[in-house]
Amino acid sequence: METIRYLKVPVKDLRIGMYVVDLDRPWLDTPFLVQGFIIKSVDQLETLTEICQYVYVDTGRSRTFHKADKIPTPSKGALTKEKLEKLLNVRVGSYSDSSVFGDELQTAKTVYRDYETMVARFYGGVRNDQKINMQDVRDPINQIVDSVIRNPDACMLLAKLKRKGDYTYNHAIGSSIWAAALGRQLGLPKKVMLSIATGALLNDVGKILLSDRLLNKPGKLTADELTLAKSHVAKSMKMLEQTQGVDSIALQMVLCHHERHDGKGYPRGLRGADIPVYGRIAGIVDCYDALINDTPYRPGMAASEAIKILYNVRNVDFQAEIVEAFIQAVGIYPAGSLVELSNGEVGVVVAEHRHRRLRPKLLLLMDANKNRLSENMPLDLYEITKDQAGNPLEIAKSLSPGDYGIDPDDILI
Repeated sequence: METIRYLKVPVKDLRIGMYVVDLDRPWLDTPFLVQGFIIKSVDQLETLTEICQYVYVDTGRSRTFHKADKIPTPSKGALTKEKLEKLLNVRVGSYSDSSVFGDELQTAKTVYRDYETMVARFYGGVRNDQKINMQDVRDPINQIVDSVIRNPDACMLLAKLKRKGDYTYNHAIGSSIWAAALGRQLGLPKKVMLSIATGALLNDVGKILLSDRLLNKPGKLTADELTLAKSHVAKSMKMLEQTQGVDSIALQMVLCHHERHDGKGYPRGLRGADIPVYGRIAGIVDCYDALINDTPYRPGMAASEAIKILYNVRNVDFQAEIVEAFIQAVGIYPAGSLVELSNGEVGVVVAEHRHRRLRPKLLLLMDANKNRLSENMPLDLYEITKDQAGNPLEIAKSLSPGDYGIDPDDILI
């Protein structure tokens, strides 16, 4: 196997076909979605020349340019620090991991278990009393946000894997963690991260007042049933307006998480910039969690497939720049993803490199013939780029949990 080699290259010396693996500035300050890419156009060369003085090129992965190749193109209005602060009306900064993944996972298991208990009790109280009690929410959600700040991969892994029990509160848990992770990626102050995590937790609280028959219907809803289902937003807002301790950010999220960029959402059919920014954030995290979660009408999909869907509906359903920040936050292959490599081997992602999202750390579980290995073998795609035959080694495709009889939950938890 072969280890990668990087060269520091001034931007004036860049050529089409070179693989740019790192920049002289944070990726979030640039219009590039993919953290590591082959230069395939003059436009990309010009953009790099405008924003960087030098980049790092992976000589082993640079190659001749093929016109048929396609990668996500940059957005014209990428969220730089200045644009973020204007958009969000807060000072933003940056976070770095203060805990390694393995250590944080041990802490996060306890934090997540307590959070599950709280959310189940919280939603049960709403079901019984039709009232919202925010007193029990504050400490558990603070613990979740603290864990995400230290190292978001641990809580995101648990949110992705632990999907047993009631859909409504599982969805609330997942959405709140994705919101916190996006807030961290955007550099939001902890106070705002707490607000958006709380807002995402409350998004669907009004559904508790709808019938289980409606919520669990496996087939397509009738027009009347769809109207009733959409009423959960109004039901949520009515309860929240009578509840102390819910701030304006959380209320924006609950009210607007089903609004869409093209104006085809509900309840008010808002369009583009008319949707409050935290409502735009709520829509993305709500949609992503719904896509990867099992529902009564369809099984959850692989995280990478959900990411592709979000990417394809930029500036249709959701603001492109916030979608791209979300993809940077959760990654293309987040921890817990079951994947097949280019040589046929199968493994599960155990951790990501924050700036090398396409080359995570894996545990290999199967050989190229799909035989289970006697011992799970660690593999870091950031370090290893070729297989034993000297061919490029990379992730070929995502698999669904349960493929080849493998449940990532059993491997990692």
